Amino acid sequence: LIWLKLFKVYYWAMTDKTNEPKTDPNNVHGDTADKCTQSKKIKFTDYATERFQGNFIGEDGKIKPRVRISYDVPRSSVLKGVCLCQYYKTKKKVFLLRYRKNHNTLFLTVGNFIPGIFGVKECETKIHDIVRAHTDDNRKWNKDPKATLHNEQNKISKAVIEESQKLTINQVI
Repeated sequence: LIWLKLFKVYYWAMTDKTNEPKTDPNNVHGDTADKCTQSKKIKFTDYATERFQGNFIGEDGKIKPRVRISYDVPRSSVLKGVCLCQYYKTKKKVFLLRYRKNHNTLFLTVGNFIPGIFGVKECETKIHDIVRAHTDDNRKWNKDPKATLHNEQNKISKAVIEESQKLTINQVI
């Protein structure tokens, strides 16, 4: 009799687990799909970005310092290669642009996700300007955006140094 009761409890527990929909708490699409067909992308919206929480535990059981997830955008759009990066310690979310230059995959930080201040629309305009300035008609990267940003920062710092080295009127007199 005890075995029968235990079997019923065990059977009831197993049937409840198998009838539950297989959902991922990070899947903000609301789709109920199993692991094989589930996409590893989220919608390119402020709502989906704000609700995303990364799973920092890797397959080997160790904690990863950051998690990157791609956005669900058309391949022909300018936003191709946009992804979201979330860091483990700070839980900060950053927009990244993934691009290939000289057969290497590189990442460019577009900006930090701050709800209401820097969101999807601001990211889209910034990426559009970067892509327009650094690609050709076939959308091949002809210039490295990281190098361009580095050169702009160096020009600004050189101008500041030159300005500080100029003599004042009192020093000339």
